[in-house]
Amino acid sequence: METNAVLALDFGGTKLAAAVVDLKSGSILAEIRRAAPSTAGAMASISAMFEMGSQVLIESGQLQPARVGISFGGPVSSDRKTVLMSNHVADWEGRPLPRLAEEAFDCSVFMDNDANAAALGAWHYDTHCEPDHMIYLQVSTG
Repeated sequence: METNAVLALDFGGTKLAAAVVDLKSGSILAEIRRAAPSTAGAMASISAMFEMGSQVLIESGQLQPARVGISFGGPVSSDRKTVLMSNHVADWEGRPLPRLAEEAFDCSVFMDNDANAAALGAWHYDTHCEPDHMIYLQVSTG
């Protein structure tokens, strides 16, 4: 079954957020936010996030996303396949987060740092005209 739903996963320093978004309209079909398990390490955050992702897929009626988009609250490798570090949670260095998400959700995955991901979303959905030039400023706990 073809779907226009994208699973969005936001790994922040203090919170985790998962949402199912309609790819065409940008409408949020379901979303969850929780405090990040910051003292438990990277795998606890990954497990919690993937559980949240499965939950919002069920709540939205979309059992399989077209793809997964990950925003990570820290630097990622230039090929966007590996987390370089987190200032908030221990043992993130070198984690292949997109590969783990591909295995969990059986679809293609794109990852970038949270500021780049937010700017891309604002450019595509918030401006309604995809301008040639844009400045995006992010203020966060990082």
